[in-house]
Amino acid sequence: RHDGYPEHHRSVCADRKDDSENVEIERFGEPVVPDFEIPYHTEIMESFNGIDLDSARKVAGNGFYYLMGDIARLHSAVIAYARDFMINRGFTYCVPPFMIRSNVVTGVMSFAEMDSMMYKIEGEDLYLIGTSEHSMIGKFIDTMLDEAELPKTLTSYSPCFRKKKVLMESKNVVYTESISLKSRK
Repeated sequence: RHDGYPEHHRSVCADRKDDSENVEIERFGEPVVPDFEIPYHTEIMESFNGIDLDSARKVAGNGFYYLMGDIARLHSAVIAYARDFMINRGFTYCVPPFMIRSNVVTGVMSFAEMDSMMYKIEGEDLYLIGTSEHSMIGKFIDTMLDEAELPKTLTSYSPCFRKKKVLMESKNVVYTESISLKSRK
């Protein structure tokens, strides 16, 4: 782990104070700068009557949304495309449990990270998953895998239930829930 983000190798995600210290390693083509203002993603969705932020705010507060019509279909199609892309490359698709026990959680992150990121089910030894990665790792907890069975090639999809208080304060943020389509080899 590096700075709380899994899967980033230090050579890619070095310690820097901010984006201004990032180093361009290679460029493919020339960047295109449009001659018009790029609309915010929720404005595009609203132009297609594809999102209802106001109703979602009444139901759940800021940071939530109803996707509607073609935008909802597009959302599902992108997930299906990513799933099929991985399946076509030999991965086994898995829909994991959306809740995990504390021993699985503490096996993949510290208690402090867990407490700040995950929602605990009151009165139960269960947490809503922050990413499918957590329950996919838990699939092999206390299991000794035979080397002949390796590598395990699994891909999974789940909603991601994370506490993101800063993002929740924004009224027009979509796709911050970190939809999780994880692949493991």
